[in-house]
Amino acid sequence: MYLDVDTALPLGLIINELTTNSLKYAFPDNRTGAISIALWENEQKHLCLKVSDNGVGQSNAQKDDKSTSFGANLVQMLSKKLKGTPEVLTTDEGYATQIVFEKWA
Repeated sequence: MYLDVDTALPLGLIINELTTNSLKYAFPDNRTGAISIALWENEQKHLCLKVSDNGVGQSNAQKDDKSTSFGANLVQMLSKKLKGTPEVLTTDEGYATQIVFEKWA
C-alpha cells in the first residue's frame, strides 16, 4: 500500500500514541499480552486503521491522576486532519480503537 507523507506521518503518530497507551495501561503487574496493528483498504476505498490489545480493558485499567488527555486529543486532532473519526470498540477482553478515513489517493 502506498501512502503519501501527508497521510503516513499522522498515521504513524496515531499508531505511536495508541500503542503507547496499550503499553502503559493494558498490561499492569508484568502481565503478558499482545498488541495488534492493522491497516487496510475497505470495499468503499476508505483507509482503515485498528490498534488493539488483549490487556485488562478500559474499565480495569489503572487510572492516571496526572493524565491531561493530551494523547486522546492528539488522536482526535490527527484523525480529523485525515477526515476520520476514532471509534472505541468494546470487547470482552482488551481495548481497541478503529479509525476509518475518507477516500484517499
